Amino acid sequence: DFHCCIQPFTGRNAYIKLKDKLFDALKQASAAHTIIATGQIFGDETFSLQNLFAEERHRIMKLLSQETLSRVDQLYTQVYRDNYGVLMAFHRDELPVPQELQVAAEIALSTRCLHYVKELKANYDDFPSFSSNMVELEAIATEANHLHCHLNIVKAKPTLEKLILRSLSSLLESGNPDTLTSDIHKVDRLINLGNQLHLGLSLDKCQEFYFNCLHSQILPQWQSLMKKPDNFPDKDPGNGHHSSPKITKNLGEIKQLLQLGQKLAVAVTPWVKGF
Repeated sequence: DFHCCIQPFTGRNAYIKLKDKLFDALKQASAAHTIIATGQIFGDETFSLQNLFAEERHRIMKLLSQETLSRVDQLYTQVYRDNYGVLMAFHRDELPVPQELQVAAEIALSTRCLHYVKELKANYDDFPSFSSNMVELEAIATEANHLHCHLNIVKAKPTLEKLILRSLSSLLESGNPDTLTSDIHKVDRLINLGNQLHLGLSLDKCQEFYFNCLHSQILPQWQSLMKKPDNFPDKDPGNGHHSSPKITKNLGEIKQLLQLGQKLAVAVTPWVKGF
């Protein structure tokens, strides 16, 4: 319940007296007595949440409900932990799972997932923390799929999409050749995580970015490398057959980049088959 009163500022002395009188009423821990006191001090006109603009009203309501929601999440998490074995038994024997247990599992796993997605974003540049958070999220995805949970993690979708684009941009614009394989694996792992969590990732920006880099960087380099004599089969004068082509380190990296394009659903199959 919200009860707000306003009056013009009439001076510090008046303000101190007003405050003392109001806090004396609050100390009695009586809502009715406090409302009467505010009426005597400020007059009969009062304001409530309904007098706020909708955006501000929703913001305040969200802040006030946060503590309650946090306690509820903790309660569901405890129920899930206490009954994990029972829940697993229901699924193992393909029996109908009590709704209360299934809901507890879904809320507990959703809360954990959103927490680690937030941590993943916050510690993106810290490799040990990033890897640790990824392990946790992959475990949550596996657990949720095993228990047939429908996670409420809509907020995770844009975060993962941005992290994938960020990783891809870093890889293709300022990538380090010495870490190319691990950088590609990072992008691949993020995409797999989104799929495991059934987020329905929208990778159109990533696809567009990769497509531009494909034609401006990757394919020209691939064509240049393929023209080098060392990258073509050598003819064996003894039997007329060709020996196996020598795949250089750079060509191997090009292949990995093309395979990443396949992961992003970009049409790169003709070039991948060229290896």
